[in-house]
Amino acid sequence: MPTPTPTTTRTPTATATPTGSSTPTPSTAVGIFSDDFESGDLSRWTTASGLTIQKQEVASGAYAARGTSTGTPTYARKSLSSGQSDLYYRIRFKIISQGSSWVYLLKFRTGTDESLFGMYVSSTGILCSRNDVTGVDAVSGTTVSKGTWHELQVRLQVNGTSSQTQVWYDGAQVPGLSKTESLGISPIGRLQLGESAAGNTYDMAFDAVIADVACIGSCPVPGDPTATPSPTEPTPTATATNTPPPANTPPPTATSQPTATGSPTATDTPAPVDTPVPTSTPTPTATAAATLVIDPTSGPVGSLVAVQGFGFTPDERIGLEWEGTVMAEAVANGSGSFTVLLEVPGAPVSKTGPNTITATGEVSGEIVSARFRVERK
Repeated sequence: MPTPTPTTTRTPTATATPTGSSTPTPSTAVGIFSDDFESGDLSRWTTASGLTIQKQEVASGAYAARGTSTGTPTYARKSLSSGQSDLYYRIRFKIISQGSSWVYLLKFRTGTDESLFGMYVSSTGILCSRNDVTGVDAVSGTTVSKGTWHELQVRLQVNGTSSQTQVWYDGAQVPGLSKTESLGISPIGRLQLGESAAGNTYDMAFDAVIADVACIGSCPVPGDPTATPSPTEPTPTATATNTPPPANTPPPTATSQPTATGSPTATDTPAPVDTPVPTSTPTPTATAAATLVIDPTSGPVGSLVAVQGFGFTPDERIGLEWEGTVMAEAVANGSGSFTVLLEVPGAPVSKTGPNTITATGEVSGEIVSARFRVERK
């Protein structure tokens, strides 16, 4: 009779199935707001512009939203019933194609429609975030592959200078984008899906949109699971300690004498020590991987644009030109990166088309250039 009760305790092991919580997600898609677009329209959103509902590019179900643009905005916004200071926002997205400019995936906005924080993919395909309160961009080491469905979940906690952002991409937390931010005190009042700026070229689809006050699905923190497997590994090493008893092996230590003869021969090898001179070749390798990321949307003349460079030669001097006009000089740090703030000049700057910033390194000449657009946020 007592033995059947242990079998009932085995039923909790069925709780392992929650890992398949990705499938219940659509059904649990209540939260504060959700839209899987199965209604065939955008009626759940407060406003929408340029987005369409279609069947060709779908993550699940029969319908999904799609934004295809050669310069016009394609987005939807949802006004929340009450302001939120701590909110999770998850979407599934697929970038079918992207032009030579950034493209926003989502944004958190205040009830008065001021942008607080957004996630975008840079012109080089890197997942980035932008704090619109401080005007600072953050660049991750994550490349977003095109033609594939991905999941993006962002948690935004608004708490003045102690605000927090957490970002998960395809179920894994993105460390470079999960950090303390200064986001003011205005609560989140609206959610944006898609790109609201004009002038960008892209084709992307969205599905399974959910916003809630709790984590949607799984929100792992790096390092937690890996702590448990490591203790189990020391156990086999204990068995390895049984091998030391064969103290018969010390006799072979006599062979260490031949190794002494090997050391003189090693003195002949100093000749190849000249080969380390070619270590200068890594320099072009670093510059070949160089990227330049700039503040995608700046304010009017006089405002600041953040320019971030990665993959340059450590300690290399880099000249920054704005449409051919020298603006500043940067020096790459030991990791080959730099950040510089440039003031938007009166001229030459285009308020309708893209503007180009070029980085020229003293080691290898012109390295990379990037474009941005001047417009109101």
